[in-house]
Amino acid sequence: MAKDQKKQKQTPEVIAKLEYAFSIDSTVIEACFFADISETTYHRWCSENEQLRERFKALKSKQVLRARQTICDNLDDVSTAKWYLERKRKDEFSIKIENKYENVRPVTEAATIYVDA
Repeated sequence: MAKDQKKQKQTPEVIAKLEYAFSIDSTVIEACFFADISETTYHRWCSENEQLRERFKALKSKQVLRARQTICDNLDDVSTAKWYLERKRKDEFSIKIENKYENVRPVTEAATIYVDA
């Protein structure tokens, strides 16, 4: 560590800011900016404290879980249910476009036709 750099303290306020940032799906860069710590400090804290690292990892999934819950809560809506099935059961429900020309060989050379006028 350079002379002019102070080791940043792991205060409850800084941890709370990181937790909040991760709970709204912030990146590590954004969370560190919000908590006013360096990324190096963040990574050092995580390497030294597995419980803290796991807490931040869990918080990063919070918004994905919330989005899933919103979708599942709205499955009574036909368009939501259809959208969900198209993505979760692609083989059965996805919109498929039939390719009529699947077994047709591509044109490799073109002929020029001259027409007398």
